[in-house]
Amino acid sequence: MAKAKTKIFHLPGLHGDVIIKVVNRTTIHKHYGKRLEKGTVLNGLHIPDSYTIYIAKELEPHARVTTLFHELSHSLFDNLGLTEDSEEVDCDVLGGWLGRVIGNPDFLAVVDEISRA
Repeated sequence: MAKAKTKIFHLPGLHGDVIIKVVNRTTIHKHYGKRLEKGTVLNGLHIPDSYTIYIAKELEPHARVTTLFHELSHSLFDNLGLTEDSEEVDCDVLGGWLGRVIGNPDFLAVVDEISRA
């Protein structure tokens, strides 16, 4: 049986491209690097050192997109080292960054591709 090809996308990040990989949950668990409690399911994962986000291909289309936004938020907050005391600044930065990403044709292509059933 042929191995399914991993879908890989690149989006602009704060310090270089963010690499998005749509993979199976087994791959996400392997990259998590910690022991998971029994029954824990990982739908996505952000690896700060490599600017990589993993999204579970087993998810329904809408859930893949929601997970992408969740993991992109981790990427942003990890890169900026934001704290709870900076909520308004966080919102300004996040809004500006989302405007940059959402207006990028590559972003729209990623959303379109990973939202397909």
